[in-house]
Amino acid sequence: MVMNMLLKAILFALIGYVAGSIPWALIIGKVFYKTDIREHGSGNLGATNAGRVLGTKVFYIVAVLDAMKGFIAYMVLKQIDPSLALLTAVFTVIGHCYPLFSGFKGGKGVATSAGILLAISLTSLKYFAFQVGIPLIVFAGLALTTQYISLGSMCAFISASIVCWCMNPDKRICILITLLTVFIIYKHKANIQRLLNHTENKFSLTKKKE
Repeated sequence: MVMNMLLKAILFALIGYVAGSIPWALIIGKVFYKTDIREHGSGNLGATNAGRVLGTKVFYIVAVLDAMKGFIAYMVLKQIDPSLALLTAVFTVIGHCYPLFSGFKGGKGVATSAGILLAISLTSLKYFAFQVGIPLIVFAGLALTTQYISLGSMCAFISASIVCWCMNPDKRICILITLLTVFIIYKHKANIQRLLNHTENKFSLTKKKE
């Protein structure tokens, strides 16, 4: 029985990792804009760099598609085994950050983590309103006022962790969201240094690419 559980956990992790590895920023850039965004801007395969290189519209498209990776992978695996889906959800984010299909160089995991957060918040309207609404307000407020997407993203997930520990009795979910938060902060360590040095790049969520 233990071996079967281990094998299932490995399978779930692989499914999550492969799903997370789909490099939407790279696909959209090459298919629709004939541009490899790894050769421009920060070289990052995330929504922010895609937006800087290809325009604000692409930022939103890539962000939604990257979020859907986390959302769909978790929701599908949850139907099979909810506990293992929680245990292996982080592998979807790892796949996004270190994708199999683009030389293990991807994004920073924010949108994919947001998709997982969205999926695990669909337990009640009240919980959803706080668990998703508060981080969304934090992100939008900081991103729109400072134009620092990195700052908005990190603070949004810190708030998500706080909300979860305050409201959710399932500590496994709280641990998952906290792990995602720590991982996102780790992936933004260079951004943190630039924020401290006042050299972080800005990005407008409303201004169209000229």
